[in-house]
Amino acid sequence: MPPERSPISWSEAATVPLPDRHQDVPACSAPSVPLGPCPVCPRLAQEFEPWRQAAYWQARHQRAVQREAELNDEIARLQAQLRLRAQQLFGHKADSTTTVEGVAPRAPAPRPRGQQRGRPGPQRRDYAHLPAIEQVLELPEEQQRCAGCGQPFAVFPGTDDTTVLEIEVRAHRRIYRRRRYRPTCSCGTHPGIVTMPTPARVIPKSTLGVSVWVTLLLDKFLFYRPT
Repeated sequence: MPPERSPISWSEAATVPLPDRHQDVPACSAPSVPLGPCPVCPRLAQEFEPWRQAAYWQARHQRAVQREAELNDEIARLQAQLRLRAQQLFGHKADSTTTVEGVAPRAPAPRPRGQQRGRPGPQRRDYAHLPAIEQVLELPEEQQRCAGCGQPFAVFPGTDDTTVLEIEVRAHRRIYRRRRYRPTCSCGTHPGIVTMPTPARVIPKSTLGVSVWVTLLLDKFLFYRPT
């Protein structure tokens, strides 16, 4: 039976030559130690740890640089598409005719509001189907005479009619028939026909009466109903 060998000491392990860093790491050359772990392998691992960390972070850096280059290329491509879309939407008329391969020219968008080109203008609606309420307007008695000489006016045939759309309990038309007068004197103070002024309206020459505007404003701003 061979004699039992004593465990190797740390001083004896220090004399074991280490491999070159630029060469492949050889297998552990320390003699077999039956009792306890090899004292050389942990020291080799600790000595080569900085080189392993450097190689790891260098690979991570290369991947990060490659990823950054790919992102820059993607940003440049998207910016080019954005400039192309902006030129197609907001460019001059001369530039709008230019086309890019694979991109069809965009048709001009219609005007969102107002009169459209090539279409007839809007016409006034006919409210003749609504019931009408006639109201006769006459000049006050003190205005039915000449302001210069005091001679009375004579009634002139016909009326000067104005139609205004009103809303009460139901929509109807209010027809103001303003009687016309002609001077019977020859002093020339009142040239032509004299009539009662037209009723006051919110918008001059509009067919909508005051009651319509009152209803619209109350519905919109008081009752919050869409109009």
